[in-house]
Amino acid sequence: MVMGARSTTPIKRLGSWAARSSATVYQAATDGFVVCGGDGNDPQSEILTDSSNPPTSVRGSNSFNGAVLSTCCAPVKKGHYYKMTMQGTTTFAFWIPLEP
Repeated sequence: MVMGARSTTPIKRLGSWAARSSATVYQAATDGFVVCGGDGNDPQSEILTDSSNPPTSVRGSNSFNGAVLSTCCAPVKKGHYYKMTMQGTTTFAFWIPLEP
């Protein structure tokens, strides 16, 4: 890019957080990110995402021995499917889209 030139590429921004459920398959309407996790004894988190329904490719996972917070995050392409699974005393899952 030339100094002083303006880019015609649209800038994307993060949209609003949306809660998601464990073990449910979703299809992404936009590019975005999923975040999930759990806490308690031996928490585990896993994110699967690809163009298959249900998705089969693990893009993020995390587990710990002991009482800690376990989280993971992965990007998801527009039109791809994603599913998160979490184990723990308290679990959470969120989607945050990229918007123009």
